[in-house]
Amino acid sequence: MQAANLLKYSEASLTEISDYACNLAWAYITYVIFSFGYTLVNIPMAPIVSALSPSPTERTKIATTRTVFSNLGSLTSSLFVIPMVYYFAGSEDATGAALAAGYRNTNIVLGLMVIAIMCLCVFNTAEINPPSKAAEKSSILQDLGAVFKNKYYIMLLLLVFFLFLGYLGMYGAMQYYYNYIVCDQSSMPIALSLLTILAIPTMVLAAYLNGRGIHKVTLMQFGAVVDVIGYAVLFFTSNGTIATLSLALIGLGFGFRSSMFFSMMPDIYDYTEWQCGRNLGGTQNALSGFVNKLSSASASAIVSALLVWGAYDSEAMDAALKAGQNLAEAFPRTQTAINFAFGGLSLVSTVLAIVIMLPYDLDKRYPEIRADLNQRQAESK
Repeated sequence: MQAANLLKYSEASLTEISDYACNLAWAYITYVIFSFGYTLVNIPMAPIVSALSPSPTERTKIATTRTVFSNLGSLTSSLFVIPMVYYFAGSEDATGAALAAGYRNTNIVLGLMVIAIMCLCVFNTAEINPPSKAAEKSSILQDLGAVFKNKYYIMLLLLVFFLFLGYLGMYGAMQYYYNYIVCDQSSMPIALSLLTILAIPTMVLAAYLNGRGIHKVTLMQFGAVVDVIGYAVLFFTSNGTIATLSLALIGLGFGFRSSMFFSMMPDIYDYTEWQCGRNLGGTQNALSGFVNKLSSASASAIVSALLVWGAYDSEAMDAALKAGQNLAEAFPRTQTAINFAFGGLSLVSTVLAIVIMLPYDLDKRYPEIRADLNQRQAESK
């Protein structure tokens, strides 16, 4: 009897393990397919701006529109995804299979929306400013050699790294900051909302000012200076209200930076075409995407390393917090680590981003380069 029960138990365990392995494999496979599709869409997204208009001002408007709607999409998902999950799960108290069904059905709805939006975009986009035709084919090594001869592109890659290192590092450390420095996690959603919402008006303002003749790099540098002020205040404060206002200020600055960043990319890609006679925007955007991923991984690694250095112990700190102890006195090294992970890393990264872009003068040179490219396109027809 015992042997029979043991056999049944073993068979049940094997079935559970098999189901778990199949579900896990399915999750990995679908995630890889999604990531592949996302990459296919994302790589041409910046270079295509060059093909939509030869005008740098109009490109700024296109890039700004893209960035504004990206922020609105993030804000919409943060507001409605969880309510949708609970709706499909049946209640806010749902657990287990019901909650899993809620997430599954929510993702199905979002997936269908994405498919519809992508079809709308793909079948209604026309390239009215095609690149100059290359005289001969080139190898990937020749393309990479041409790409890295563009000094402005090197600046862009460094900018990508430091821009996202600071911003994503701040996001990675935000929960620790509000838990153990501010000691009020309830104010974090407000800070996140302000960070997203307040970037939108400055994106529009940056596009307006660029249309009035202010150079893109000037607007980006101005936004970076605003962010430096916000990060500096974050680094030195433990007051929740001041921290939230600082994040609002960072959102305003980041609006200038992000809209001009995406607007500058097509100009830099045009400079490569002007130098080597080939449009390598796809290759350049793929490389900058890789640097973005590298920056994201570096931000996570640095935040984790700082917490290790600070001897972070969540159980001990949570117990001290419940007991009403002063965390700054009880865990001074951990407090320093969290402060630097949240505000200090971003402060240093943003200062480096400002320094990197000081020699950037493509905005001044671009009208001459654009005129030359227009002449080449006319001659190649």
